[in-house]
Amino acid sequence: PGPEFALVESGSLSVAADAELAIVRGQGGEERGSSESPIALAAGDRVGFPAGVAFSFANPGDAPARLLTLVV
Repeated sequence: PGPEFALVESGSLSVAADAELAIVRGQGGEERGSSESPIALAAGDRVGFPAGVAFSFANPGDAPARLLTLVV
């Protein structure tokens, strides 16, 4: 098992995890997300998960969302 990465290709999603997350925004900029509440992600945003961290995605809107994931 290794780290996992996800890219929101279209739509919007929220992500929650059991650890701090590394987020790279599609419009530029990087941030660390807290595990205390779900984090909103938009098309072009990327997020990385350390190995062994439990996480979940949700689609808060009515429009479909597309997510590309890489599991190392």
